[in-house]
Amino acid sequence: MAKAFAKEIRRSITHSLGRFIALFAITALGVGFYAGLGMTGEDMRIFADRYFDETRFMDVRVLSTLGVDEEDIAAIRTMEGVETVMPAYETDILATMHEEQFVFRVHSLPAGSLRVTAGGAVPVDDDAYLNRLILERGTWPTDAGQCLISADRVMTTPPEIGDVIEVTDCSSGLDDTLRTRRFTVCGFVKSADYVSGTSLGTSSLGSGTVQQFMYVLEDTFAEDFPYTDLYIRVSGAADEFADGEAYRAKVAAVAQRIAAAVPELAAARTERVKAPYVAELEEARAKLEEGRAEYEDGKAQYEDGKAEYEDGKASYESRLAEWQRGLAAYRAGLAEYNENYSYYERALEGLEELRQLAAENLDDETAQAMYDRAVEALAQLKAQLDSAKAQLDSSWGTLAWAKSQLDAAAATLAEADGELADAAAELADALTELESGEADLARAQAELDDMAPAEYYVLDRTKNYGIASYMADTERIDAIARVFPFIFFLVAALVALT
Repeated sequence: MAKAFAKEIRRSITHSLGRFIALFAITALGVGFYAGLGMTGEDMRIFADRYFDETRFMDVRVLSTLGVDEEDIAAIRTMEGVETVMPAYETDILATMHEEQFVFRVHSLPAGSLRVTAGGAVPVDDDAYLNRLILERGTWPTDAGQCLISADRVMTTPPEIGDVIEVTDCSSGLDDTLRTRRFTVCGFVKSADYVSGTSLGTSSLGSGTVQQFMYVLEDTFAEDFPYTDLYIRVSGAADEFADGEAYRAKVAAVAQRIAAAVPELAAARTERVKAPYVAELEEARAKLEEGRAEYEDGKAQYEDGKAEYEDGKASYESRLAEWQRGLAAYRAGLAEYNENYSYYERALEGLEELRQLAAENLDDETAQAMYDRAVEALAQLKAQLDSAKAQLDSSWGTLAWAKSQLDAAAATLAEADGELADAAAELADALTELESGEADLARAQAELDDMAPAEYYVLDRTKNYGIASYMADTERIDAIARVFPFIFFLVAALVALT
């Protein structure tokens, strides 16, 4: 039976040799496609695993809206399962290169990276250096004005070593973030952070899409700018396949521990960020209170000075009135003196007539007696006039002295009035400054009270857009591998049925 069946098969093949060869070729082609496509996705995952291990790519990434500091690093470093923690800086910039504007994502480059050679794996002994770059061409930066950019990114005008990048804007405040605004390209690198060349992420600047990445030395960032990222290596994760369940379990365990600590980390970080501002506000409040006390002291001194001025003014006005009364009395006495002196002069003229009359009538005793009495009366009047004149001169001297005293008092009052006016203006300015300071203090306190608390984000590799896209590509290839060869078998079946 078996021999007859084998004979029948040989007869069918030999009688339809062309159809058999076609069916065999189609089937072999389907098997080849299936084998090739079936291994492509797996090979891509194996390559990715090896690439991540060689570059010591992070397993977990921690970000904070208020940045991270040494306390955060120390807290996470002591957690179970954490092998290495590497802090890093990151920001987005809007920059011009080749007279075109691009959005760059800027990363800090640890000092250990400077020992990396160009090409191939990254031979650095420092285990704390994660996310290692591969230098394709050029040199590593040696100062804050040099940078590395992507070796794979296709741009309108191909960048070259020596190209200049001028920074015009920054997502976190240009002056608060970077020490320099001008960079020179010194090399081109590949980064495991950007395994996909189609998209580098989104940004709040420019077109909203990151168009190029840049690596600079850590000291390129401002001294007070906080770390923005913590890259974490999980203990034993490198021993597992990067896309395997064991790897995911180890990373998830550490990520969960970090996430559980996030509320405490966020509260502590918020307090540390607020602390210097609180201290500044307290110092400003203390200075404001000192200023308020000085203002009140100055106001009290002003009121005392004003009261003293009013007393002096009242005394001056009283003395001035008394002087004016003395002047009026002097003028009245002078008028009386002048009137009496005129009478005296007329009397002298009459005395001369009496003298002549007495001379003409020497024997007339009556005329002589009248003359003598007139001489005596005039002498008395002259004595009275001289006394009145002396009194008037003395009064005038007193009035002149009093007038000089009044003038001096008036000048002192005028000076005091000017000083009071200046003091009033200074007090008004001080009050305005105090009110402005209080308003500024209130605004600063409100801003501090409204400061949003720190938010922490714990991300694994699956949250990296490039890696997620790359792994999705491997899964799509797996799907194609499962479907595409079936088409060849279907064709073979249809050929066999004809």
